Amino acid sequence: MPEQTINRRQLLTVTAAAGAVAATGIPSTANAQSTRVPGVQLYTVRDSMAKDVEKTLQAIAGIGYREVEFAGYFTRTAKEIKGMLARFGLASPSTHVNGETVQQDPAPFVDIAAEIGHDYVTIAYMQPENRKTADDWKRWVDVANRLGEACRQNGLRAAYHNHDFEFQEIDGIVPFELLLAETDPALIDFEVDFYWVREAGLHLPIACGCLRA
Repeated sequence: MPEQTINRRQLLTVTAAAGAVAATGIPSTANAQSTRVPGVQLYTVRDSMAKDVEKTLQAIAGIGYREVEFAGYFTRTAKEIKGMLARFGLASPSTHVNGETVQQDPAPFVDIAAEIGHDYVTIAYMQPENRKTADDWKRWVDVANRLGEACRQNGLRAAYHNHDFEFQEIDGIVPFELLLAETDPALIDFEVDFYWVREAGLHLPIACGCLRA
């Protein structure tokens, strides 16, 4: 998938300078380094995936995509998923996971991700009832760091994928700023979804990317 990189300090600086929730423009500081490989987030075809994983992946490959990012395996085993990717000439550098899935013990899921051949396990969502307070977000920092350590032990990386709610102030903190400041840069990268950044009222004039520490 096309990838742009921006370091953690740069993004923390620009989000803090913008007040994180203020509707003001943020200058792009990204140094674009695109691999120019067409990729798709499989969450966008989740209904088709729920009906038939193999036919959906075959169709995705037939369209011309070469990389996919998973958002669930729909009861298929790691071996089955890996075999489908090989058959259809697809790579899958990342998989999305709800935070609750890896909250207690990330190791089993990380083992699955490693078997499939992902490079990243990316926290993409947490249920609203689990992110109501600043203390909730501090716990998610700990969850992310534990996931990052489990990934490192398997030769993978962990990442965090934002929506808009991370930029909404809670109990005097902006969750995204907390995540940037308190997660371990040796363990956690950020997959920044700039659609949701814009939905939050910020303006970063780059499409999408992966923030590397």
